[in-house]
This record gives sequence, C-alpha cells and structure tokens, in this order.
Amino acid sequence: IMSLADSVLDLPAPHAHAKNVEISCHVAATDPHISMGDEFRIRQVLFNLCCNAIKFTEAGGVSLEIDFDEGANTLRIAVTDTGIGMSTDEMLRVFDEYVQATSNTMRRYGGTGLGLSIAKKLIDGMGGNISVASEAGRGTKFSVTLPSPSEANLQGDHKPLDGRNYEIAMPRGPTCQHLCATLVELGAKVKLLATPLELRA
Repeated sequence: IMSLADSVLDLPAPHAHAKNVEISCHVAATDPHISMGDEFRIRQVLFNLCCNAIKFTEAGGVSLEIDFDEGANTLRIAVTDTGIGMSTDEMLRVFDEYVQATSNTMRRYGGTGLGLSIAKKLIDGMGGNISVASEAGRGTKFSVTLPSPSEANLQGDHKPLDGRNYEIAMPRGPTCQHLCATLVELGAKVKLLATPLELRA
C-alpha cells in the first residue's frame, strides 16, 4: 500500500506545489506493505481522484488516506480536498460520463469529464464502492471501499468499456497517458487527437 500511494502522488505533486496546494498521505494500515489485488486499477482510481482534487483546489490542501480493515478484510481509501466543492445536484451527476459541474467550471478548470466515471467503473469492476460527500465552497471527500482479492466480485474477462470508442483531445503528458491507459485497460479503443494548440504549431 505504501509504495502504491507514493507512486500515485509523484506525478501530480509538481502541479499541486505550483498552485501552493499542500498534498499529504497517511497510510493507517497495520502493515503498510500489504498488497491489495489489482494494483494497476487501484492506482488509476487514486490517480484520477487525486488529480481531480488538485485541479479543483485553489487554496488549502489535498489529502490521501488509506487504511486496511483487517476485521472486514477491506481496503478503505479517502481523498479529501479544500476545493470548490459541489452542490447536491452536482454530486448526483458526478460519476456520469462527460459531466462537469457547470459550463463555467469546464471553461475555467478544463478536463475531459471522464476521470470520475472511469474511477467508478474500475471500482465497480473490483466489487467495491465509491461515494462522494461535498458542499459548495467547502471542499469534497471521495470515499472508496474495496474487498480483499479473495472476496472481490471481479468481472472475469469482461471489461466494462468493451466495444466503446473514445477520441481524446488533451495535452500529451502524464495525465493524458494515464487516461488513455485506463480506457484501454477497461476495453475501450482510444484515438488521441491533436489539440488546437498543437495543430497551430
């Protein structure tokens, strides 16, 4: 768990520091080196949640907390930020594909609107649960619970995005690479388009 958490925060850390947003990680598991199932998918979920939290936080911080409940044999994850938060209506739609909170939010913060939808599909595929608690102007907390690998209700060879096609137009970089890799892992076919800025270059 410890190495997984460190690897997740390595990529978005410079962006957070550039915004003067503090990021922190706390692993409360009795054994911080415990291995939990499909680390690739868990890493994608954490990366999406942490990048999303940093994107919508202008001041304060973002925290990643991970705990393994040995009694329930369950991994618990929480990503909390002090960002712009969401209304009740926005929370109801936040896991839908291509949904941004408002058009103004999309213009200001950017993004594809796919990250949280992908995170939910990954969590569902591992037999887990993801939920959100937020208040406009007062930050957001995403909570994830995952059963141990032996108890997880994995979907076998079926992938939730089998047969889906996505065209992605965003700057090439770590976030773009992770998004494309996650979509492919979920069974989608991905075509990376040139951004308007790249076309003018």
